[in-house]
Amino acid sequence: MLFYHYGKKVIVLIDEYDVPLDKAEQGGYYPQMLDVIRSMFLSVLKDSPCVEKGILTGCLRISKESLFTGLDNLSVYSVTEDEYADAFAFTDKEVQSLLVATGFEARKDVIKRWYDGYQIGSERLYTPWDVLSYVRKLQANTDAEPENYWANSSGNEIIRKFIEETDSEVGDEYTSLIDGKCISKKVTETLTYNTLYSSLENIWSLLLMTGYLTLEGKYYPNVECNLRLPNEEVRTIFISSVDEWFEESVKKSERHELFSSIWDGDEDKLSSIVSGYLFRTISYYNYKKDYYHAFLAGLLSGAGYIVKANRESGVGRVDIMLDKKERRAAIFEIKRSKSEDAMEKDAELALSQIKEMEYGQDLDGYRAILNYGVAFYKKNVKFLSFK
Repeated sequence: MLFYHYGKKVIVLIDEYDVPLDKAEQGGYYPQMLDVIRSMFLSVLKDSPCVEKGILTGCLRISKESLFTGLDNLSVYSVTEDEYADAFAFTDKEVQSLLVATGFEARKDVIKRWYDGYQIGSERLYTPWDVLSYVRKLQANTDAEPENYWANSSGNEIIRKFIEETDSEVGDEYTSLIDGKCISKKVTETLTYNTLYSSLENIWSLLLMTGYLTLEGKYYPNVECNLRLPNEEVRTIFISSVDEWFEESVKKSERHELFSSIWDGDEDKLSSIVSGYLFRTISYYNYKKDYYHAFLAGLLSGAGYIVKANRESGVGRVDIMLDKKERRAAIFEIKRSKSEDAMEKDAELALSQIKEMEYGQDLDGYRAILNYGVAFYKKNVKFLSFK
């Protein structure tokens, strides 16, 4: 209709052309959707005399054989190439102009840390939507802190699927990425949705193509390239995804032995079981005390017991209290050791703190109160107890 009205061939713009294929793969009707999309594209982009050209954008560089069969003169520009690199996102110059215009130049470093970091060709780029969203928030509140706008607008199923498919096999690499390091992987640019998770190589490539990872240095076809997390925003997505995955996997696991060893006061068995869970996790935060605190609280939660953290008790605040309905409670005081040899002493110090601070003295009417001094060092844990 546009062609006949204006007498000019039309340029067709199709954004996120691969989303229907993604949804179809999740829904189990990928072959049928592939047929629909292929016939639609051919009728518009090849067979129509009214069309000058088509411009398509999407996350994946779908293979010509699977989707674009029959299309001629197809040019592809991806995140690994220099051509049109500055068209993928905001350049540093564009962000600077925006901040000058809005009067928020002082926020440049914060925005750079949270939303910059993508390398496409020779360009270093910012995520457009996130920069705009934060500037808009600053206009309403000049003291506003940066947010994870990506996480709020996406389900991040790719990260969850990645963790579930690979489990502990990539634990060290996942941790390296969170710690700001690079990993070397071979990138496959041509993918199909029905084979995305058929290999680890495909998953790493998918994370690059969808913006969860970015290149560090040059891209070399058929050779391993350096990949990294682009910024703090994506880093927080990786961390929260691990937390959610671990919480769900713990809830699905059989924890009968864990709680039995707690109520039986079996220090050695409890130490062994919890250490086993530690080795299953993808760790980060450099093993700070608050990491161990959250880890143990999460491990004890969701099993029908009341778990209280930093609860007032005695003359202080107990790290974790586990409350059983049969008027039994377990108190955990946590220490972070500087070496494996120091774990025994630190667990004893934790027990001493429980006594000195009179934790649990206010639990009138309880039949039994078990007290545990807990010392963590990396992925090892030591429990000592008294009743």
